Amino acid sequence: IEKELLFELNDNERVILVSIEAALRKIENQSYGVCENCKSKIKKERLKALPFARCCITCQSKVEM
Repeated sequence: IEKELLFELNDNERVILVSIEAALRKIENQSYGVCENCKSKIKKERLKALPFARCCITCQSKVEM
């Protein structure tokens, strides 16, 4: 069970790292804070809570359904 937990944590960390790297690339090309689906601005509150958010809360809610 511990090995499975460690593997899962490493996988989650890897996903977060990829997301952070994508956010940094968006900052470089000046597309940070823009929803990848609807192209609207992502609210500052969402970006403060999740700086590497790729979608606005509306689009993210649709994806999670």
